[in-house]
Amino acid sequence: MGDICGGGVSLLIGMLYLDFLTGPAVELSAKGIISAGTVLLIGKVAGGILNIIFGHWSDRTRSRFGRRRRYFLWASAPIFISFALMWNPYIVADSAQLSKFLFFMLSYLVYCASFSMAFVNYTSIIPDMTDDYKTRSSMIGYKTAFGGLSAVASAIIPILLIQNMENLMLAYTLIGFVYGLLYSLPWLIVFFGTFERRDIEYPESKLDPIADLRSAFMNKAYRNFMVIWLSCNATGDFILATAVFYLKFVLFRYNDFVAVVGIILIINIVTVPIYTKIANLKGKTMPLKIGGIFITVGLLLSLFLRPDAGQPEYWLYIVIVLAAIGISSANLVPMSLLQDIADIDELISTKRRSAMFASYASAIRQVMLGVIGFVISQSLGFSGFIEGMDWEKDVQPDSAILTTRILFSVVPIICMAFAYIGAYKYKLSDDRHKKILAEIERLKAGGKKEDADPDVKKLCEEVSGLSHNLCWNPENADVKKMQEK
Repeated sequence: MGDICGGGVSLLIGMLYLDFLTGPAVELSAKGIISAGTVLLIGKVAGGILNIIFGHWSDRTRSRFGRRRRYFLWASAPIFISFALMWNPYIVADSAQLSKFLFFMLSYLVYCASFSMAFVNYTSIIPDMTDDYKTRSSMIGYKTAFGGLSAVASAIIPILLIQNMENLMLAYTLIGFVYGLLYSLPWLIVFFGTFERRDIEYPESKLDPIADLRSAFMNKAYRNFMVIWLSCNATGDFILATAVFYLKFVLFRYNDFVAVVGIILIINIVTVPIYTKIANLKGKTMPLKIGGIFITVGLLLSLFLRPDAGQPEYWLYIVIVLAAIGISSANLVPMSLLQDIADIDELISTKRRSAMFASYASAIRQVMLGVIGFVISQSLGFSGFIEGMDWEKDVQPDSAILTTRILFSVVPIICMAFAYIGAYKYKLSDDRHKKILAEIERLKAGGKKEDADPDVKKLCEEVSGLSHNLCWNPENADVKKMQEK
């Protein structure tokens, strides 16, 4: 249920928030320091830093609700209030650029902090609920399906409101209030509907973000995961953030936006169970290897779409279908891989620091998302993009149109190439995962490292990046001691 917020809110903000800030409802500048891109950058950087703090607290929390669940309660109300404010243009309707900038920056900042509190615990709780490889894959499949359903409601209805309501400011205000409720209430359901295992070793170290980050990245599996995680997310982020601009000012087909988004979301819902089945049979990275081909072909074809070339209108939908098949795999695979990283960490350090890995992944991803928003905003601004323009009456400069094409098509292809490389380097299959879990249980029971099967030793070294006789040592949670060894 948490993906009703996670899947929906990311799509809604990714697709519409930059357009909202630079459009006629707000008309915040697209370039410079006091700009829409800076709002996104500051909010996401702050959210990323708070992810690390929340992850540290979560791993060390002891309460009758477990170590994750109470944060869902704490985050629910702030998510609603901040989300409603960040879409309300009335409050600063007659204000100067600086006042608009400060208002939307602060409301977005509070939202990012609240979301971080909830989501870092949400992404960490599955390894604390079960250690079964296929069960985790299935749970991620269900999570993604809920996210897909939320994404349908989060994309299509707001676009219809924006396109059909005469009062654009009122449309955005309704979006903020209604969807603020939609994204905040599921955290109460998550709180009452989840549980946590009790046989978990708690880390005791003090908060040291730099040392923890270095400790996390000494885990080879985590390094490979991060390549996939960041590349997949960057692919989707660039596409989502520039899709409105691409349809409005490149193809002049903004009226097709609802149909385009509907196709993407329907394909996501349909392909998730297929990809989940493939992941259980052929490994968790196989869906990405398949989907990467589709998204690359689709984006390459998008470079040849022209508004005045006499092309059949359905060509756009062919491009969207191909890209959507790939986007679905890029959404599913990284979250599925993350659930297994805590097991490798337990092999290395005897601890289960799943929130630490989730928090750093989410933190770096949030910073990256802020940077992407800033880069898109500044790139459009310096290309001559004109804020508040009516797409049906006016034409953007050629330089702005070219920049939009590059950001929508070329940059995501490059990002997907890195994801593809990461997928081929990630070697943790179901069979290998079971062997690692068996080795952990053997060591927990007092087994000696020197008695391990040679093939198991080699496997542990391959996925952890450490010699087997250096694994299973609580001192490995301390990066300085790891380096000394």
